[in-house]
Amino acid sequence: MNNEDKNKKQKKKIAANLVSGKAINLLPPLTETEKIIENTKSSLNINAALAIMVLVIFSIAVVGINFFFKVNLNNQKNILYTKEQNLNLRTDIIASNNEILKRVKLYKDIAGTTISSKTVVDYWNEISKNFATIDDIEISRGLVFDVSGRSSSLDNASKLWYILANDPRIQTVNLKTIVKDASGVRFTFEGDLNFDEFIKLQQNATTTGS
Repeated sequence: MNNEDKNKKQKKKIAANLVSGKAINLLPPLTETEKIIENTKSSLNINAALAIMVLVIFSIAVVGINFFFKVNLNNQKNILYTKEQNLNLRTDIIASNNEILKRVKLYKDIAGTTISSKTVVDYWNEISKNFATIDDIEISRGLVFDVSGRSSSLDNASKLWYILANDPRIQTVNLKTIVKDASGVRFTFEGDLNFDEFIKLQQNATTTGS
């Protein structure tokens, strides 16, 4: 190699060490291997940044989805609670209605198996109107009766006794007391009413009245 080629090579080396022609770059230029390593590092850094970005986006998406499902679950719980409250309210209403219906049925059953005092009084007044006047009626448990009244004569009191003894609505009848004085005849009958016959009498009276 001649001196001229050495000088050119040295000038090129000096020019490569200049930065903008003003300063000297003390770092030697990168070799091809170093350039490949640097490019690889840059690619790895970019890939890592992209991976981190994807991971961050995925994490945000997961958090968002969890938040959405949580809000939706709370809404569904609120809807379910409201439905349960409405169902409980309807159940209470149905239970109350059933209780009312049960009481109405019980009342009807009692009414259908109970003889009213009006039915008994009307009976005695009707059966004795041509023979006597009834002053007092006592009815105890089991439809046992004790009836006191007045008539104008012993004959009328006897007729009333006979009618009572043959009336199907009277199960048994006895003449408890009878007293004749200047004002007339006072009597007391005792016995048992026929429950079934009085129930029929009461039902007939109710049907006629309605």
